[in-house]
Amino acid sequence: MDDLDAAQMVNEALNMGADDAIVQIVRERMQQVRFSNNEITAAKEFNTVKAKVFVARGKKKAQFTLENVEDIREDLKKSVPLVDRMQENKDYYGIAQGPFEYESRTCDRSIKDADPVDIASNAIAACEAERIAGVLYTMYQDIALASPYTDVRDERSYIETSMRAFEGQSSGHAVACSATLREFDVVGAAEQASGLARKSVSPEQGKEGRYDILFTPLCFASLLLGGLYFSMSAFFVDVGMSFFRGKIGEKVASDKVTLVNDGSAVNGMFSGKFDEEGVPTKRTPLIEKGVLRNFLHNTSTATKFETETTANAGLDVPEPQNLIMDEGNKTFDELVSEINNGLMVTNTWYTRFQNYMTGEFSTIPRDAILKIENGEITGSVKNIRISDNMLRVLKSIDGLGRESQQIHWWECESPVFSPYVLVRDVNVTTSTK
Repeated sequence: MDDLDAAQMVNEALNMGADDAIVQIVRERMQQVRFSNNEITAAKEFNTVKAKVFVARGKKKAQFTLENVEDIREDLKKSVPLVDRMQENKDYYGIAQGPFEYESRTCDRSIKDADPVDIASNAIAACEAERIAGVLYTMYQDIALASPYTDVRDERSYIETSMRAFEGQSSGHAVACSATLREFDVVGAAEQASGLARKSVSPEQGKEGRYDILFTPLCFASLLLGGLYFSMSAFFVDVGMSFFRGKIGEKVASDKVTLVNDGSAVNGMFSGKFDEEGVPTKRTPLIEKGVLRNFLHNTSTATKFETETTANAGLDVPEPQNLIMDEGNKTFDELVSEINNGLMVTNTWYTRFQNYMTGEFSTIPRDAILKIENGEITGSVKNIRISDNMLRVLKSIDGLGRESQQIHWWECESPVFSPYVLVRDVNVTTSTK
């Protein structure tokens, strides 16, 4: 066992001349299982120890990660003086000074010792399509954080899988994510992916037009984070990459939209006691019944905006922990029944903004794209692109499912809790055949 001590390393950095220092010692165990063509193809385990170090002197600051345990203290001695070579950052205003009081929280340690091969095998057995492929991860972290103002420890764990089922040339994608083993539904994800693949066989070429679109939780979470990661972070607001800039207190979405960031959510995959400055995490309202209330802040952005940190450091860029969208009161069947000419989009990728300030974007639906006519699913389409404006999409939300799903995968890098979302009159163009 290593003998690294975060508080001791902070003292060493201060003794070397740093004005501010934050050290996180992260001891991590990750297990990974890959499966393809209904077979387990790889199983790996990674055990790592790393020190994430932040140091500042005046307006100069630097961050680095040290991973060689035997040499970390020697590397620290070499790294801290490098801060003098950095340019001054006029927007750096120090770190949070506390004092801090932390709420107790639980960590499901059973995830650490779970058998991921056995769990992935359950997904394969539950597949009702021709074949299934995917990846499953378990993650356990022991995190010690220290600064001149705090010395605190936390444990975090989660389990997640992303899988794609295939029926002929058609596919369906599903994920399962949880901070507890008991609530992890790998069988449900396999059944969902299989069902979508089977419903989308023999797709027709999609047609341009404006459609009512029912987004699955997987799809809307990815789309939402793709836009809100930039637009909600005070850093990107400040540098002009947010379509919410200057809109605090204004209507930016439908009355049905209420969105919060909650770094303390019980089942949130990225929940924890503290952010990267050691500030206790909390629930922050972002949009309330369509009205923009807050941005995400660390200490420096909060000082510049003349407000308080929301405990979302990122020492450079404030980041969401768990974005949670309020549920509605509609069942899936009720949402489908309200669509006369529309689509159900289950997945998307390559979401790109043509203009961050105004919100123009495009994204490419993939996997199952189901056609809805007169309140019924009647087939599937292919080769379409959604080209619209994010603010208009948010204001055109007309229905929300009554159940949410936590979504996290490589197109959704921070967890988002999303229900099914019905958006009216979305612009659809066609892709190259």
